Amino acid sequence: FIVVVRIFGPYIISAIIAALFLWVATRYNRKYEGRFFEKEEIQLGALAIFLSGHPGWIFYFVALISLYVLIHLYNLLIRHKNGERIPLYHLWVPTAIFVILISEYLLSGTVFWHLLQI
Repeated sequence: FIVVVRIFGPYIISAIIAALFLWVATRYNRKYEGRFFEKEEIQLGALAIFLSGHPGWIFYFVALISLYVLIHLYNLLIRHKNGERIPLYHLWVPTAIFVILISEYLLSGTVFWHLLQI
């Protein structure tokens, strides 16, 4: 049991979070007729969440939302385009790679990271 929890626990948690994201995003995207995500974007998001692992998926959401807000602010303040929809299509995987690298090399030695791990 300890081996399963230690080795596969983070992957099981991130798989559950990715499946939950896949289900919720698909449901709401279908309900609002594709307003939130492109067709393949939901699968890319779920894959990126799974690959980020646990507790990397928490930092992944924070990084993705922060980056998206910065892009919207740039679009609103600099380009003066109000209400334009900006898809996350090209941000899912690069942000996941960034979070994986940051969490592996910078965050893995911190006390906060060890508190979040299983």
